[in-house]
Amino acid sequence: MALGLQLGLAGGGGSSIDADAAAYLALLSAQGVAVTGAQSSAIDAFYVTGKDEGWYSALKRMYLPIWAAAGPNAIDMIGGTSGTYSGTVTHAAGYVQGNGSTGAFDSVTDMVTLGLTTSSASLFYGAYSVTSTTNSDFYAGAYKTSPTSYVGAFRFDSTGGDRYIGFINNASGAGTINSSLGPLGVNVITRTDTGSYGVYKNGDVTVGTTSFAAAVPPLSAMFMARSFNGSSNSNSDGKMYCFGVGLGLSATEAKSLANATQTLWETTTGLSLP
Repeated sequence: MALGLQLGLAGGGGSSIDADAAAYLALLSAQGVAVTGAQSSAIDAFYVTGKDEGWYSALKRMYLPIWAAAGPNAIDMIGGTSGTYSGTVTHAAGYVQGNGSTGAFDSVTDMVTLGLTTSSASLFYGAYSVTSTTNSDFYAGAYKTSPTSYVGAFRFDSTGGDRYIGFINNASGAGTINSSLGPLGVNVITRTDTGSYGVYKNGDVTVGTTSFAAAVPPLSAMFMARSFNGSSNSNSDGKMYCFGVGLGLSATEAKSLANATQTLWETTTGLSLP
């Protein structure tokens, strides 16, 4: 699948593009990505939607790894910095895929430094396929063992179910959300108070909510793996197409972000979930 021929910095009829969208497009161009006018319009629409619906200001890091190369796939859409890929990662047209043992993406800046707190934190990602092993491989996460602070999501059983961990101070399984929905689509883990968190997906889906005491790992979030005290482990081989970290989002905002991100991926790649 070709991902573009020309960079279009204006919408139909020469209308202006959102400034943050233009900045991201310029960074892609500097990495040699040829973005089509249709892709530019989809990216612009994502930023405009986020600002109109109130969730864009909560985003601290977001990556759209669809460009078939590590450089552009590492660009943060919010601040223009770059994360880091390590190990064996396939950079395909429309997604990235780890190898299940070494491949990972590190968002670099620890979440406390980014401003996440026990009453305002979110982690989100898009999954295009289920990791192939039966248990414990992470789509995203960070775990600090002492004092315990944990966030993430991993494949939980042989049927492809998932376990979500929402910025909690426990590693025993208490306070987690188990789901049989599977990982496909955009998943948003969000906490807006110290006593509970929720998980939401595109399609206006509420995966679940639960009560548990909050904690934010003083680590950078990793994707296609989890950060375990700063090093990647529990690596997965699922195909993924977005990574992100932010402040807390309401249920409405989380679903809007998930829907907008799913639309962005489908529109820019021509792909859809199986």
